[in-house]
Amino acid sequence: MSGRVIREIVHGAKKIPIILAEEVRDKGFRRVIDAIDPAVVQQTGDNVERAFKGPKMMTPSQKDITDRIIVTSMPHSESPNDLEDHSTIYVKDSAGRDICVGHVTTDPTKQQVMLRKIKSGGGD
Repeated sequence: MSGRVIREIVHGAKKIPIILAEEVRDKGFRRVIDAIDPAVVQQTGDNVERAFKGPKMMTPSQKDITDRIIVTSMPHSESPNDLEDHSTIYVKDSAGRDICVGHVTTDPTKQQVMLRKIKSGGGD
């Protein structure tokens, strides 16, 4: 998945890039990143960083193996499975495998755990 780094989160001794996906293959579209309001991109980065650093979204062991976070959808509320305004993210490990997938809410008080926790630690 190609994209642009919109922010880096410092976690321990490493920096974790937040990448705004340019192409979402399973949805069949290409996003023109430069056409998105920079304030929306900034706010999305803020929301993802806040959710990552908070206690709800992921476990500490998931955070420790996170290599990058990919934003595949910008804030929206049309999702039938989640009526809260949210962005969708995929959290990847260093091998490119999904650690977890879910929603980052615009309102921090509405943040929930990731929708699908794929693995909780170093093993599959």
